[in-house]
Amino acid sequence: MKIGISGDNLPLFEFPIIIENIPIFDHELSLTEKDNCWLYNEQITKEEIKRILYDSLELIIQPKKIFIVDYNFSLNLKRNICEVLFNFTKYVIFIPASVLMVFGDNKKNGLVIDYGWECCTISKVFELRQIYSKQFPFASELARKFDLYENVDIEKIIKESDIDLRKVFRENIVKNSVGCWTACSLYSTKSQQEELTKENYLSILTRG
Repeated sequence: MKIGISGDNLPLFEFPIIIENIPIFDHELSLTEKDNCWLYNEQITKEEIKRILYDSLELIIQPKKIFIVDYNFSLNLKRNICEVLFNFTKYVIFIPASVLMVFGDNKKNGLVIDYGWECCTISKVFELRQIYSKQFPFASELARKFDLYENVDIEKIIKESDIDLRKVFRENIVKNSVGCWTACSLYSTKSQQEELTKENYLSILTRG
């Protein structure tokens, strides 16, 4: 996990996330070990999120806004994160990772191919807004390890787009960029994402 100040080139803190004393920052972890990562654990409580975040956030004095890189988090996880972070700030803003990958590649539009633990996520970003996102399970463990997505028909996904966007996505396929944290740091001041507060976060999150 990386925590820092918007506009900085590098985070102030960078450390592995630990649940039950298992470090989560190793691409060779088994899927069973992966379940201990709080980003993928739907059973995680607000108390556990506090334990992960408090020590680091207390070192950043009263941030006005907190930006979160959103890897298609569930409603439940977003709600719990908000309720913890409102102890530190008035505003919480979730920015889709796909938007940051496109921005980090110096683009506003793109078809993002993102490799996860169990699947390849394909997202369409237009004018720095995520308009489509779908997960495709890897055909095998070998495919995951070597970033193979043979069961994903990229051209078919492009052709399912509006006809005037197909050329845009075909010419702007994004697989790697400067990194989501760096892109978030640079993009956050221009963010078009909604600001969540104690008063509105439930209605905005449930609205989808």
